[in-house]
Amino acid sequence: MTKILAVFIFLFLGNTCFGQGLQKQRFLDDLKYLQAELPARHFNLFAKMTPKEFGSRLEKIKSRLDHLDQSGFTNELYKLLKAIGDEHTKVEPAYEQTFPLTFDTFSEGTFVVRTDGENDHLLYAKLRKIDGRSLSKVTSMLKEVLNDENESYFNVYSNYYLSNPSFLKGLTVLNSPDHGLYSFKTLSEGLLDVELYPKPRLEFIKSNDKNNKIKLLRYSRPDNYWYSYDPNTRTIYFNYQRCAADQKIPFQSFCDSLFSTIEKTRPEKIVLDLRANSGGNSAILQPFLDKIGSSYLNKKGSFFVFIGKSTFSSALMNAIELKRRFNTILVGELTSGNINHFGETRRLTLPNTGINISYSTKFWENWKEKNGALQPDVKIRYSISSFRKNIDEAMEFTSAYVRP
Repeated sequence: MTKILAVFIFLFLGNTCFGQGLQKQRFLDDLKYLQAELPARHFNLFAKMTPKEFGSRLEKIKSRLDHLDQSGFTNELYKLLKAIGDEHTKVEPAYEQTFPLTFDTFSEGTFVVRTDGENDHLLYAKLRKIDGRSLSKVTSMLKEVLNDENESYFNVYSNYYLSNPSFLKGLTVLNSPDHGLYSFKTLSEGLLDVELYPKPRLEFIKSNDKNNKIKLLRYSRPDNYWYSYDPNTRTIYFNYQRCAADQKIPFQSFCDSLFSTIEKTRPEKIVLDLRANSGGNSAILQPFLDKIGSSYLNKKGSFFVFIGKSTFSSALMNAIELKRRFNTILVGELTSGNINHFGETRRLTLPNTGINISYSTKFWENWKEKNGALQPDVKIRYSISSFRKNIDEAMEFTSAYVRP
């Protein structure tokens, strides 16, 4: 019996070591592939990092491969790509599981803004801790792997990853991707600890659509672009959520309908909302730009453009053009995209782990000698208190604005 047990232990340890060795080799081969391919494909990988530093960081990851699983290896890649300093060159999340919560940042902190039906009691709850770690500690850990030079960029991505079990396991916030202990401050129950379990991400997204309790105008429709007219404030509201053609209606047809409504109703103000738009094809908006340029609404105090944390890439380029060439007032928060930036992304897939990495093939100088994010002309501080009451502070400002 002792000999049989010894043989079993030997075989078990041998298989474990073999498996670990095989995984290490997979990671190593992917790093070699990345080291060869990324500098060759990127427009200018070494704009902010020297080739020597890039190689040194890769060697550091290689030295740690014995201690990494897939999620840990992925997070090491996040650290490496953050150091490159290009907001478009990053690991593309392909996570299939999520905790059933969506977070957003307000002036009072980080709050739950969407849940599934089972966790309705957590809606509008303030996040305090994850697995015993304070939110400030978790934020510090996130800053090790996510670009934090631009506050809006960091807020957008950190809020996404706060509900991502595999990512949080790789970051060592969680001990396991199978569950997480979240601590909240709720309106009705005070301090509350909740054990959460992941569910398929697509399932959660579908449940969001059915369980959407947010009644703010800008969340009322999922279409790429749509508009509505408020006769009380005499404001036409144009929500542009994606720089992409909508299958329901070509953008040119949509634009014709929009300006037909403008001619019939003669609004005093127009709002173009880019707050949720993270990009696509900047040329999609051109028919609108062509028409608004000669419109009576193209004047200060009549033409408002909303920008925010999620305004990125092509949507940012549209916002810059609107700021420079039109008589707009920019309202909201600073954008997550920087004015001048690398972009025109392509995808690189690591052959063994299947991890996708986006990389830039072009540099966009959208506004010479301008650095950092696009700033609003009028800064809005969004409050969870207003959000709960379905009050949009940007819309409130626009409605009350009186031309000098």
